[in-house]
Amino acid sequence: ATVSVLYWTASYDMVPVVLLLLVTGVRYDCWYDDGELVVAVACAACDVQVCGGRSLVATQKAGFTEVRGAVPGERLCVGSDEVVHVSSRSGTALSHIYLSNPAVVGNHNPSFLVRGIDITVSEDSGAYLKGEQYVTDINDNNGFTQNVRFQVINDNNLLFDTQPHIIGCSVNKCAGTLTAPAGTGTLFFSVAPNQYGKARVEVVAIDDGYEQPVCDGPPLDPMGNKCSVVPCNPSICTHSVPQYFWIEVIPVNDPPSFDHKGDVTSLEDQPTCHDKWATGVTPGPGEAFGTPDYQPLHWSVTTAEPELFTTPPFILYSQGANTASLCYEPAPNKVGIAHITVTLTDGGHPPLSFPTQYVSVTITEVNDPPSFTPLSAYVVVLEDSGPYDAVWARDMVPGPPEEVAAGQQLGQFLITYEDPAQSALFAKEPGIDVVTGRLQFTPRQDANTFHQPVTLKVKLEDKVVAPDAPLTSEEVTLVITITPVNDPPSYLAGEPRVVWEDEPLAAPMQWATSLCVGSIVQNTCDQSEGDKDGEAQELVFTVTPKAGDMTMFTATGMPEVDATGHVMFAVFPNKVGETKFDVTLKDTGPQPNVGPTHELVIRIMPVNDPPTFALATHQVQVIEDSGSNVIEPFLVNVTKGPYEPDESTQSIACTVGVEDEGLFHPLGGYPKVVLTLGDTKGSLMLIPAPNAKGS
Repeated sequence: ATVSVLYWTASYDMVPVVLLLLVTGVRYDCWYDDGELVVAVACAACDVQVCGGRSLVATQKAGFTEVRGAVPGERLCVGSDEVVHVSSRSGTALSHIYLSNPAVVGNHNPSFLVRGIDITVSEDSGAYLKGEQYVTDINDNNGFTQNVRFQVINDNNLLFDTQPHIIGCSVNKCAGTLTAPAGTGTLFFSVAPNQYGKARVEVVAIDDGYEQPVCDGPPLDPMGNKCSVVPCNPSICTHSVPQYFWIEVIPVNDPPSFDHKGDVTSLEDQPTCHDKWATGVTPGPGEAFGTPDYQPLHWSVTTAEPELFTTPPFILYSQGANTASLCYEPAPNKVGIAHITVTLTDGGHPPLSFPTQYVSVTITEVNDPPSFTPLSAYVVVLEDSGPYDAVWARDMVPGPPEEVAAGQQLGQFLITYEDPAQSALFAKEPGIDVVTGRLQFTPRQDANTFHQPVTLKVKLEDKVVAPDAPLTSEEVTLVITITPVNDPPSYLAGEPRVVWEDEPLAAPMQWATSLCVGSIVQNTCDQSEGDKDGEAQELVFTVTPKAGDMTMFTATGMPEVDATGHVMFAVFPNKVGETKFDVTLKDTGPQPNVGPTHELVIRIMPVNDPPTFALATHQVQVIEDSGSNVIEPFLVNVTKGPYEPDESTQSIACTVGVEDEGLFHPLGGYPKVVLTLGDTKGSLMLIPAPNAKGS
C-alpha cells in the first residue's frame, strides 16, 4: 500500500493528500468531513451499499463515487461483492477501513522476464559486471502505480562475497526495459575468493500491494480516530511467479606458494638438511592434498657454484606436506658461499610457479680430522714370545693439505679395548708411536687368546689449542692374537687326607683342585692347551711313596689320584699311622709336560677297639645249697683289643647279668667274673640261694 501523509488545518478540516489502496484497479480514499465518515470509491456510478442491507448516500463525483453514512461494523459491497469493511477499536467512532475480499477487488501479481541464460564466471573473478538488464519487462500489473523489488535467494551462499541481487523500480518507472531508469533489472554479485561451484538462484518480484498500514500513525483527528487498510496476503497478490537460473563459478589453477627461512649456514664436510626450511607449502587454495583438485608439486633448485657440492642443493618434500627441507652435501674440504634459486611449480594445466626465491648457502671451515693407513688388521704372536715391536701404521697426517700447510699437528693414537678385561693379557699394553707408526706391546707370562682374540679400536687424534676439542680419524679395528703354546699342567694340592682306623672309604676324596692343562694366569686356568691336531690334552697323576709304613695298605689299595684330583686307597684293618707320597701331574701333549709335584699325606687315626674274650664252657652246674662256688677257667683269651700301643694301657672289667636273680643268695651270691693271669683269663663266682634250684 502507498500511504500518504495527512495534514491538518487550523479548523481541523482534514484534507486527504493521497491515500490509495489499489486493488484490481479500484482506488479507495477515506476521510472525515465535520465528523462524518466519507469513503471515496474510484469508480464511476458504482453501486456501493451496505452488504445485504441498507443503501448509502452515494454521490457521483468526477472520477469516483462518494459514499457517506457508513458506520463502524458495516461491510460495503459493490454489487454483490464485499470490498470494504468499516471497523471500530477501543470504543472510537472508526478504527479501520480495509479490504475484506482482495480476490474480488485486489492487487495484481507483478511479472518480469529474465534473459534465460545461465551465468558462468571464473574463480576469483570478483564482482560480476555484465548483469545490466538481466531482468526486463518489469511490470506491477497495476498500471505501473507500485514499486517493484526483487527477492533473490540461492542455495550456495558460500560461493559469494556479495550475494546475488537485482535492482527493482519505483512507481511509474517500471514501464519496461526501454523506458526504465538506468540500472533497473541489473544483476549484481561478487564471487568469494578461492570458491567455485554452482548456485541455483531463485528470483521473485514483489510489488507494494497492501503490505503497509495506511493510517497506523498519529491520530487523524483530535478525536483519536484512525484509518487504515488491511493488506492482502503477500503470497497471493504481491509476489510474482519464481524464475530460476544458475550461476557457475569455474575453478582456475591457483599458483602454489611457500614461505622459507632465508639464507642458511652449515659446516664443511657435513651433509646437511635444514629441517622445515620451507613452510606454508600449498599447491593453491582448494587444491590441498586429498581433494579432487589436488595438484602435485615440483621443486627446482639451481646453484651457480656447483663445485662446492658433492650433492647439489635439493628440496626434500613429501607430497601433501606443508613443510619441506633444504638438503645438500658439501664437497670434501670445500668452503664458501653458494647462490641458489628455488622454484616451486604445480601440476596444473598449464602449470603455474611461485616466484623464484634467491637464497645463499654458506659453508664454513672446520677442523678436519687426521688420517692414517694401517698396514694390517691382524697381528699374531706366540704365547710367552716377549715384547713385540713392528711398524703397523703409515701416512699419518693431521688433515687435508691446506691444514698441513697451516701448521696443524698430530696428537696421539687412541687405543681402546672392545673388552676392557682383556687388558690383563698384557704386561705392557699396546701403543703406537705417532711419528714412526710402530706398534709395541708385551704379553703377560702364560697369557694367550685361546678364548677370544684381543680386539682394539684405533683412532688418530690431532692437536689443537684449547678450548677447541681435538678431532680423531676414522676408527680402525686391530685384532691381536696370542697363540697358545703347550704349558706344563698345574694344580693345587689339598690338605692331608685323614681317616679313622677301620673306617671303610665310601667314595674317593677330592684332594687336588684347580686342575689345569696349562698355566694358571691370575687365578684363571689356561684351557687353551691341546696338541696341534686339535685333540684336547688329558691329565695323569703319578703317586710315589715317600715316607711311612706302606704295609698298612692292601695290595690293591695303594693310594692313587685320578684325572679329576680324587684320591683313592684301601688300608688293612686295625692299622694306624701316617704315610707320605709325592704326587706329580703330567699332560698328554705331543711333547708331554710335567707339572708340579706336591706332597700327599694320609693319616689313619686310631679308634678304641672293643675287648674280646671266649667262654671255656657254656653251661655251669652247681648243687643246691652248695654255698660259694668258683668255676675256673670260665673266661679264656681275654684281650683289651687289637695289639696297638694305645690299647695296652687300658683296663678292662666284666659285668654279668642274670635272668632269674631268685636263684642266687641276695647277700653277695650273684654271679661275677674275676680276671686273673694278667687279665687274660677269668673265674666265675656265685652262691646259690637256699633251697633254690633251676637255670
